[in-house]
Amino acid sequence: MNPEILFAQYAAQCPIEIPPEAVDEELQELVLEEKQRMQYETLTGAAIHLASQQELDERMEVLQAEALCRARERLVLEKILREQPLPVTREDLEAEAEAMAQRQGTTVEALRRFFEEDLSMLQRDLKQRKAMAWACAQMEEPV
Repeated sequence: MNPEILFAQYAAQCPIEIPPEAVDEELQELVLEEKQRMQYETLTGAAIHLASQQELDERMEVLQAEALCRARERLVLEKILREQPLPVTREDLEAEAEAMAQRQGTTVEALRRFFEEDLSMLQRDLKQRKAMAWACAQMEEPV
């Protein structure tokens, strides 16, 4: 199963308090994304949005539900990162840099110039992926 879907399922059943401010932050981001999407579609001629605020208002219920899911997932991920020992080794960083270089058609040396010599800027992303993988593994364990 898709790891993002599995993580979303894990987060949905994880008992965690979600402060209204967290949902509000996510909702603001989603509204901004929607406005940018509509502007882009209008500029490219893909669609015309004459009543963009009305469109946003009509989608608000869907956006609020999505904001709640995003806030929950972010908070669950932060909780896992706090509570689980998920070390990122030098080998992990090197392997990620190699895979990224292949995906982007560049070299590890070029990535080192961008991400700093020790590749430490990749560490947070790797830690988050390890946390998601840990949560997915919990979903796959028999109950």
